[in-house]
Amino acid sequence: MKIRTSAGVCMALAMLAGQAFGQVKHGVVNCVELAAADTAAAINLTALSGFGTWNVISASSNRGDYVLDFGGTADNTSGVLMVSAYQLERTEPSVGAGAAPYYPVSVAGRATATNSTRYMISSFKSGNTAPTGNPEVNTNATVAYFPNTDGWLAAALYNSANNGVITSVVGNVTLRTEATITGTGNEVLDPNVASPPAGIYYLHSSTIDFRRDGVLLACGAKDENNRASWSTSYVTGDAYIWCQDLSADSSSGENDPAAFVFIPEGTRGVTMGTVTATAKKLFKQGDFTVSMFGQPATDGTFRITIAGESPSTGTMLVSPYIRPDRSGTTIDNPVWVQPDRDGWLLTTRDQPGMGLQDLTGWDVAFSFAFFKNGVAITPGTPARAYRDHFGDVAAARFTVTELSNGNGNGEMDVVRSAGNSILDIAGVNRGDNQISYLGALFSSVYDNSLDTREGVMLGSVSEFVRDNTVTAGVSGWSTFSFDNGDAVSHNASITGGEINSNFATAFFPVSKGYFQNADVDMPSGLLTLNPPNLTDAVAEGVLMAVNWDNNNRIIQVASSGNGYNLTSYEAQNITYTTGGTAYLMGDTSVESVEAGYVYLPYSTPGLIAGQIAADGSKRSSVGSFTITQGTEANLGFPVVKLSISGVDARRDGVLLLNASEGAFAMAWQPGANGEFQIAGLDLHTQQVGTCAFNFAYISYEGFGVGPACGWQALNCPADYNVDGGVDGSDIGAFFADWESGSTCADTNLDGGVDGGDVENFFTAWENGGC
Repeated sequence: MKIRTSAGVCMALAMLAGQAFGQVKHGVVNCVELAAADTAAAINLTALSGFGTWNVISASSNRGDYVLDFGGTADNTSGVLMVSAYQLERTEPSVGAGAAPYYPVSVAGRATATNSTRYMISSFKSGNTAPTGNPEVNTNATVAYFPNTDGWLAAALYNSANNGVITSVVGNVTLRTEATITGTGNEVLDPNVASPPAGIYYLHSSTIDFRRDGVLLACGAKDENNRASWSTSYVTGDAYIWCQDLSADSSSGENDPAAFVFIPEGTRGVTMGTVTATAKKLFKQGDFTVSMFGQPATDGTFRITIAGESPSTGTMLVSPYIRPDRSGTTIDNPVWVQPDRDGWLLTTRDQPGMGLQDLTGWDVAFSFAFFKNGVAITPGTPARAYRDHFGDVAAARFTVTELSNGNGNGEMDVVRSAGNSILDIAGVNRGDNQISYLGALFSSVYDNSLDTREGVMLGSVSEFVRDNTVTAGVSGWSTFSFDNGDAVSHNASITGGEINSNFATAFFPVSKGYFQNADVDMPSGLLTLNPPNLTDAVAEGVLMAVNWDNNNRIIQVASSGNGYNLTSYEAQNITYTTGGTAYLMGDTSVESVEAGYVYLPYSTPGLIAGQIAADGSKRSSVGSFTITQGTEANLGFPVVKLSISGVDARRDGVLLLNASEGAFAMAWQPGANGEFQIAGLDLHTQQVGTCAFNFAYISYEGFGVGPACGWQALNCPADYNVDGGVDGSDIGAFFADWESGSTCADTNLDGGVDGGDVENFFTAWENGGC
């Protein structure tokens, strides 16, 4: 069932956009230190405006405190200021550390005395700076001012006493207590309790999913050595802001002022994104790239470029992210940004020592927003298109590249090489491939409850023997598992351990109502499942299953009467000896194993599936396909060739596989003529060959959907309009799709629509065919 945005939600989102009165004022404050004194005369400040009339009041500024004038009579009650330090590091005599660099963090403070209606940038040295504390320091900084009258979901949260409860708000949210919170509208709550730690301010909006509808930015909001990060619930999409002391390590917080702004999808003039520690994009708007700069040799460093933009054409702000359970490496890491030729460098450093630090690969590292010069920016309205896809079956293929044989960030890369954009990669390290779902991490990333929330993920190995010898990495046959949102690959050949290899996934949402579950215990490695109303497990459908743990196991599925018997086999190098000869074997007595499964009855519309005997004959099936026996062209082992009518295995859909007899680790890869080649590694003998198995073919868009584009069905981009001829009409049809960014124009099947597709199309067209 599709979930569509209601008229009421659309109206609420439209109200969020508001009326444009002020527009965002943004730019850069450049600071040159002239002397070590804490006076106005000791610094030279220049306001480099990106948009809007604003300035810096130099006469009222001093070291680390830069007073700003945004042109209103009461700037600090009429809008919300966001700031970012605009340097990775800085060295100044005023800090008293000689030539050693310091790492400044900027907050959006409120000026005092004669400038009491103004905001100011206050900047402090971060990290463990004992015995001097965290002194104010000079830095360059970026600023963005969001007028309340424009309707931004933004606020500065203030208290009346140091480290006290939040008592007032500037901005467009309602301050609540635990006794008055309603769960409607835009609300912020300060529980002000020791557990969770102090300084956590919960943010709820009835019309916003903060994971998918835009980008949050946060900063400290008091002239004090604090910082702020943000997080989202992976279950509800609510958010929280966390204020911490700049010298704080681990999980401590400080109940002091913080500010935030939510930049909604559809906001004109803003390129923005939420980026993970291995440079994967979750939410994204605009044409930008993120790379792991200098990694793996250099930790915690990224580079952003934006098509057609540079530091001279706009203003960039960044914010650090923190895990919702306040654990892991993100808990005490500020993030810095500075211009770098046609892009920006970003770093994340660990408190309190401030060394560069790689974060856990799938953790969100930071959010950023780039505000283009010369554009009047007011809040847009999120399309929330993802809501229409919560009930969709989806599948995708992933290509894994090993860059070096280590297990750190930057030593491998994974891309969705084909398939549904519902599924993508959120983070990687060797053998661990975190999957994102509709632009967010799965809610099971921490508590392993995927099966009871979004749905169940199954998958398969999509290549036979992985060769990583070029990098001296782990090579061999692979197994596929899934756990906590993580698609896991292990080596089933001799050495065991995690391996980088290609894989495919298929996702089945809870709303479809299949007989399915995950994280299900298999006592002693055995489990019997009886789908409702099933009378003949051979004749009526297939049950597909995967190991649901981050370990090296495979699941065999055997049909029996009105149910399916699942057996878990260990795929590590366990040996037994007979007749003086040692053999590798699978172990059928594996304790504390878990499984995920989906039962697909043959009555499922559009399903192509079957139970295949060891000799290649069909025990039962549904859909149009043929089975033949063959030999793998390069390695010479026996394979089963599965040919599906209208499907080209080189580009279309994925296979799910389970051995139905014996301890076989199953895999598939495309054949030269568009067929699926299928084989299994016998875990007892370590020999590759054919065996009895069950399969289900899942197209990228679910069941009953063939190739999305006509030329793909013909495997002929030259005849783009599929009229049987190659002529000028194909050029017009191709460019119409290419200019609109249609995925059909991805003629080289690399997952993007760009100049390479034009070249590929014309190569085929000029040759007069395919």
